[in-house]
Amino acid sequence: MQHRPPSNAPLLGLVPFVQRRSTGLGPRPARAFTIVELMVVLGVVAVLVGLMLPALGNAREESRRTQRSIVLKQNAALIALYTESHKDVFPIARDTVFMSKFKWWEALLAAGLITQPADVDPENGRRQISWPGFHLNKALANDWRDMRPGFTVDPRIDRTEPVRVPEVHYPDRLGMMTKLHLPEERYWCCVELIPEPVIFVDHSLARGRWTDFIVGDELVVEHEIGFPILSTWFGSRGRDR
Repeated sequence: MQHRPPSNAPLLGLVPFVQRRSTGLGPRPARAFTIVELMVVLGVVAVLVGLMLPALGNAREESRRTQRSIVLKQNAALIALYTESHKDVFPIARDTVFMSKFKWWEALLAAGLITQPADVDPENGRRQISWPGFHLNKALANDWRDMRPGFTVDPRIDRTEPVRVPEVHYPDRLGMMTKLHLPEERYWCCVELIPEPVIFVDHSLARGRWTDFIVGDELVVEHEIGFPILSTWFGSRGRDR
């Protein structure tokens, strides 16, 4: 029987490995971050996040305003359907003008045009469950003579009066609706200066702060009459731009 000499292949395979280890050419272990380097990285990330947050916040607000513009158009269309079947009279939901401006949507509910408050204000918020934030101008549910300076009535006893579409003298200038109650307990009027969409009787849209719609040199309010878009002076004969 022929014997083969023992093979040196395994030993030869170790030689390059040993040489690499001895000469320092092999893979080196990864070096961990130092505390200082980690702090620098976190600082850079914090700065980038700080720069991005305002842009993200602005984008979110812009998206909300776009959605409110769409809802305003929808609400104006619903009101148009209501007036067509109610002798051109704008929605009246309560006996007093003060409550009717909040609860105008109840007239649409009674007419079968909507099934819930969220149909006129789908934006999430605890108030929207039964108290939508979109307000109908008092001018569209009040006698214009009770909205003249010196002739206003206490809002607690000011009774609603039917206002017909043809009675509006300036449909392209009289504001019909805007969203007063905004998320995070904010209000379009009359402390903060928030640019929000508003819709006019002719269904045209505009965007602005409440002060942008003051007609005249200064704001004059009497018995809650005189706030632009919400309770315009001279009622159906008034204007907000």
